[in-house]
Amino acid sequence: IVRDSTMLLAGRPGYGKSTFALQVAAASGLKAIYIAGEEAAEHVRARYDRVCGTNGRLDIWERIDLEAICPVIGGYPLAVVDSLQVLYAGTVHGNTGGPLQMRGALIALTRLAHARQTTILILSHANQKGQPAGSLFHQHLVDAVLVFRGRPEDETRELYLQKYRHGRSLEALPMRMT
Repeated sequence: IVRDSTMLLAGRPGYGKSTFALQVAAASGLKAIYIAGEEAAEHVRARYDRVCGTNGRLDIWERIDLEAICPVIGGYPLAVVDSLQVLYAGTVHGNTGGPLQMRGALIALTRLAHARQTTILILSHANQKGQPAGSLFHQHLVDAVLVFRGRPEDETRELYLQKYRHGRSLEALPMRMT
């Protein structure tokens, strides 16, 4: 985890993005916040306790409005935002999940990460080709892009580091999902 950076983690539904993000938060040892936009906070907490144990330093907040989220995230060294497609910025025109809203959210979160020395892991849906949903331009707004690939029926996934502003990219890490 690189301090004051934004990382986009994409994958199809059920590929383990949320569980992986919870494990990253637990393994970091940092005080972290999980912004739950797609699941109830109780479900996220139950999964965190089951997978990571109950001694973690994770706060969970159920919100989608970016103007409320940003000041809270700025007080944590690590934040997970689940997911980009449900965030809403009142200062940006367009529908939730649309290209303008996603662009506005990524710009705001990246500026926040750099200004407040916060690491932000942003979860994103993947398109039919397995790439992060939205415009390719969106990937240029973040410091790293990670993509889960694999077949839904397999337990094995590969996590590709597709873009990394701080070093090498196109690395693959095979992972067993249980």
